[in-house]
Order: sequence, then C-alpha cells, then structure tokens
Amino acid sequence: MSSVIVKGGSPFTVRRPAKATRISQGSKALSPPAGATGATGGAFSFEYDASSLAMTDPTDGKFRLNNATPESATALAISAALADATGVSALIAAQLGTPVDGRLMVTTSGCRLEFEVTALADNGDWLQLTLANGLIAGALSDEDVCELVFTDTKASAAAAAAVAAQAAAETAQGAAETAQAASEAAQTGAETAETNAETAQAAAEAAQTGAEAAQSAAEAASLIEYSAFWLNEDGSVIAEGGWPITRRATRAITVANLFAEVTHAGAGESLDIEVFVDGLSVYGPTTVTYGTPLDLDALSIDVDAGSLIGVDLKDASGTPWGFWLQMSGN
Repeated sequence: MSSVIVKGGSPFTVRRPAKATRISQGSKALSPPAGATGATGGAFSFEYDASSLAMTDPTDGKFRLNNATPESATALAISAALADATGVSALIAAQLGTPVDGRLMVTTSGCRLEFEVTALADNGDWLQLTLANGLIAGALSDEDVCELVFTDTKASAAAAAAVAAQAAAETAQGAAETAQAASEAAQTGAETAETNAETAQAAAEAAQTGAEAAQSAAEAASLIEYSAFWLNEDGSVIAEGGWPITRRATRAITVANLFAEVTHAGAGESLDIEVFVDGLSVYGPTTVTYGTPLDLDALSIDVDAGSLIGVDLKDASGTPWGFWLQMSGN
C-alpha cells in the first residue's frame, strides 16, 4: 500500500497514481502512515506501557512515562517506530520544530493528557522527550491505545504576532486618516493655519509609512510552509516520473528554505527532485541520496500571489520507497 502525507496551511491538489493512495489531514498538519491500530488526523497510535518507569526503549508501538502519576511526569520514552515497524522519529521531530518548543496531547476514549515539550533526544530505536506542566482529565491505564499529537508552539506564536502586527497596521492607518483630515481643515485657515496644515500633512505621511511598515511586518510574520511525505508501505519503489503536488500561493512569497530526505531506501539509492512555479522549472532537477539529506536555507524563489508551486519526484536510482520534503518562505 502507498501513502502520501501532506502538511500545510490550505489543502494541496494531489495527482495520484493508479495505485491506492491515502491522504489524512489534521489541524494544519497531516499524519504519518497509520500504525497497527491506525493513526488518524495528525495523530500517531501508540500503546501506553505502565509496567516500567525506566527511560529506555519501550519497543515498537509503545511509550512510557517516568512517573506513575501521568500528569507529574517530566520525561517520556517513545519508540521510533509504530507497532508495524514504520519509522516515525523524523516526523515527530519535524512536528515539534527546531529548536524544540512544542506540546504533546495524549488521548484515549476516557482520558486527555497534555504536556509542554522542551527537548527531544534521539536514541536511535527510541526517543526521549523532556516534559513540563502536565494536565490530565480522566484516567490513563496500562496498555491503553492512545493517539499522540505533537505540535510546534512557535507556529502559534508567529500567528499571534501576525495578528498583533495587523492590528497595529489598522491603528496606524486610522491615525493617518485623522491627520489627513486635520491637514485639509487647516488649509482653509490663515497663514499660521497653513503652517499647521503642513505639519499635520507631514504627520499623516509618517503615519502612513508606519502603517505600511506594520503591514509588511504582518506579512513577514506569516511563515508559509509546504511539506509532504511519500511512503510505499509495501517497500515498492516510488514510481518513475514522480508524484507531483501543487499548491496555489495565497500571497506573494519568496521560498528560502528547502529540506529533502530519502527516508526509506538502500545504501546509495536516490531520487531527483525538481521545483516548478506555474509549470516553469525554478530549481533542479537535483539528486537526493539516501543518508545525505538536502538542507538549503539560502534559496530565493519568488512566487506571485495566485501562482502554482509544484514539486516532482523522478528518476529513482535503486528502489527508494520513502521521501520527506519541506519548503517554507515569507
């Protein structure tokens, strides 16, 4: 079975191969491939292991806490793989962000448990998360099958900054309009009033400049991110010719960052990627080899509002069957 997992601000248009493809979307973050019990939305399915408090490998598809009172835990050990051995450590790390400043929500049919996540250590077969400020509603029991959702609080902070900057822009615009009205009234007065009018006009222009600067800050604070994860769970090679995805830009942006990694393949195997804007190639094709991720932070790809951004995977070398891609810009 083949899976495509896509994450971003608004839905992608995905052109699927004839082979069955699964797409699942949560709160602006899309899930990895389902585990043994099935992950839904942006969640990973793991079994709670209360038989030990040791921060060691809990084995595939399981997690444990370092305190018998779940909400008092300060650390969590979680397998790097789901119960069906599908690796998810890279996806968990990506959802928590870099540097780590995130939240973890654990839910069952009768429990909701939340933590702040302040650090992540990758121990190969398992991950250790540093936790703080636990809250719980209900009860969590040994062997409960739980849905775990990881989020990056920096994204929420950026959105709040954008809202605040927009409010500042509107306030400054109102000040500009008031100052302009004062300028027009002063023009009807005496020579002294004329001087005052000129002063008010200057104030209006300064306020307008402030409004424009605040508007620019609002847009700059709104990071736009495109990401996708391809995985053929049966180990078959990602089809030659690629699985292109497209996304229409909601405003003009400059794509600066691109991260691409062959996540499932044999040694030396690779895929080529190529980025398009409105059907025209703007980057690549370039080869991404298993074990050597492509991590760029100095691109300058201009995308006009309404333009379509597309990515092709093609020209596979060997039998790579998993691939992670992330682009972002302001």
